[in-house]
Amino acid sequence: MQKLRHRLAVQWRTLVLILLLTTGLTGCRPTFTLTPTATPTLEPTSQIPIATPTPTVTPTLVPTATPSPPGNLVTDPAGKVTMEVGKKIAVRASATGTERYEWKLQGDGLISDIKGDAILYIAPVEGSGTAIVTVTAHNAQGASPPTSFIINVLPIATVRLDALAMPLVWISPPSNKRLVDLEGSPNDCHSGSDCLRFTYAPGGGYGELQWRPLCIASAISPTLSPIPDWPFYAAYVEPEGDCSIDVLKAGNLGEVSRLVFWVRGDKGGESVKFGIGCPDVEPIPGRSTENITLQPAWERREIDLADLDLTKATVLFRWCATDVHNLQGAVFYLDDIQFEGVKEAKQPHQSAGQNLADLFTRLCWIAYSPTHFDPTTTPVQWPSEKDVREDLFVLRSAGFNGLLTYGSSYASRDASGQMLDIPKLAQEAGFEGMIVGVWDPTDENELQAAEQASLYPIVAGYCVGNEGLDVRYDLETLVSAMHRLRRTTGKPVSTTEEVHDYYENSPLWAISDWIFPNAHPYFSGHRDPREAVEWTEAVFETLDSVSDKPLIFKEVGLPSGGDTDLSEANQAQYYQLLRETDVTYVVFEAFDAPWKHLGQPKPDGTYPWPDPEPHWGIFTSDRMPKEAATSICPLP
Repeated sequence: MQKLRHRLAVQWRTLVLILLLTTGLTGCRPTFTLTPTATPTLEPTSQIPIATPTPTVTPTLVPTATPSPPGNLVTDPAGKVTMEVGKKIAVRASATGTERYEWKLQGDGLISDIKGDAILYIAPVEGSGTAIVTVTAHNAQGASPPTSFIINVLPIATVRLDALAMPLVWISPPSNKRLVDLEGSPNDCHSGSDCLRFTYAPGGGYGELQWRPLCIASAISPTLSPIPDWPFYAAYVEPEGDCSIDVLKAGNLGEVSRLVFWVRGDKGGESVKFGIGCPDVEPIPGRSTENITLQPAWERREIDLADLDLTKATVLFRWCATDVHNLQGAVFYLDDIQFEGVKEAKQPHQSAGQNLADLFTRLCWIAYSPTHFDPTTTPVQWPSEKDVREDLFVLRSAGFNGLLTYGSSYASRDASGQMLDIPKLAQEAGFEGMIVGVWDPTDENELQAAEQASLYPIVAGYCVGNEGLDVRYDLETLVSAMHRLRRTTGKPVSTTEEVHDYYENSPLWAISDWIFPNAHPYFSGHRDPREAVEWTEAVFETLDSVSDKPLIFKEVGLPSGGDTDLSEANQAQYYQLLRETDVTYVVFEAFDAPWKHLGQPKPDGTYPWPDPEPHWGIFTSDRMPKEAATSICPLP
């Protein structure tokens, strides 16, 4: 209120001053006397409302999302798919903010029915092969990184039912009358002369015949015995112990898709139901057809077994008939009963990969490029056989007995001009294991040299490519070379990219028999030896927890120079601490490589940034040992 009184008094005096000034400007100067008046006193009254200023509301601006390319691209299915020849599979993609999808197929088969986010892949009708399906999501702002997955197409594999089980158990109502019977039928079979003829006699209401593993044969009874908790009798007594069969293992199958059989009626019109397993007998809950009305001609029938556990099967096949559907009984024939699926190609290689992992655990491994090798010169400077022999002698003297190379084809600078046979030289030097590298999967000479190396017992596997995917070669070329070596040598095969390339949905998991990434703490900002080991161990544990294949780090280490906080002492401490972990790894690398540099030098020959690349070796380029050289492996 005091502020209001003051404001009104000031306004009153201002008005008087304006009147005086206005009068003076017109030239009229009347004489008059101003009688001062008191400043009016205003009391609040309901007749005079005092307006309260409305506060100005500052509008809140909602930030608009910055347009960006599609993200989180995934496919269903993902990773790796194994399927039979001639089959089809639907593939769907999804990514946020997508306007269109781009699909590509490399390898065998066809893509059909392309409809934006979905395609239909059609496998070749015969043989086997590999396809790589790649999808990229697009919008106006750009494209997502492509996502790929592998389709292994395998020929259909079969295992005959009569190799696993026989029709040994017949089931009927509580009666002494046997209602089902069988006999061999050499005439008019679907194939060959060993089909079976079955007879169902009416009168009891129900009859069933079951194929059981041969181990149950000793439990077959000539008379019917009651089945507990079931109003039927069976001609057997359940044996003690486990009398089941693993269909996958017995048939050397990686996957069972269906049970196929051929059936015909004696006259036609017979009605029979077929199945596998029971609600309370493995495989549980079982699968069955509806009642099938049979024809006099042979017909192919099948029972879908997808996702049914067949590792402990007891009732491998059965049929049942009833009086309701067969008033006059039934006579019918069965032939060519078999399980169909695929032989899972990765199984033997997983085993080989595991054997290789054991070898990596047992031996002390080092990554090796020959001294006196310089690919940056013109012409390329190649090592001599003498150079390689001296290199290998130095490494064996330091306790290393496992060797990894990056290429399989090194020319010799000897007068002979022959290619260097490093696997032979390594075996002669006393190495016990070797992974042969293939630097260029498009090079036929290098692939042939790699195949030739398999003749040496020292060679345990292959690594095709090194940090070159989508740079020096594409995925189709890489997979083709890997499959070739796997097929021609019978040895496990892997490839290598940087460790972060193995995160999320990477085809590298599917195409490799073991996981073989490069993992360098230096490039993740860790130079302190203890921090570097903690990073290495954490990354290894993360990948190993999600891998169903052996994990081995192909390259780990710290350079001994080329940047601050790098030294021979820190390099040695890193390897000393790493030995105390459960990380499986290859030491990177044997010798310094002066020709390696990050980028181009300045005119004076120096580099404007840290350049550790020439300093990764635990020996210098002239084979002098650094501090780490003699403390990594047990000395021979």
